[in-house]
Amino acid sequence: MSSTIPDWIITSLKNDKQRLKEWKAKAGVRENWHEPDEQQVTACVTGKYFDNAGTKNEQMVVLSSPNAGEFRINLATLCAIASLD
Repeated sequence: MSSTIPDWIITSLKNDKQRLKEWKAKAGVRENWHEPDEQQVTACVTGKYFDNAGTKNEQMVVLSSPNAGEFRINLATLCAIASLD
């Protein structure tokens, strides 16, 4: 991980990643997320701004599952999680 990212942000991203892993397990989604629709998982992106600074109307990814309920995460945050080493 880059040393330019403050530790508290790294910790927050790791916590979000862990929450997503736990939700994925409850939803029954495959490890590689192949065909999540087979587990009745749906996704929707809401909002207008591609930002994660806590401003109004940021884009959010909303995952829904009959087994796991709803999972909401900021789209920019999800990209940050995906690109971390």
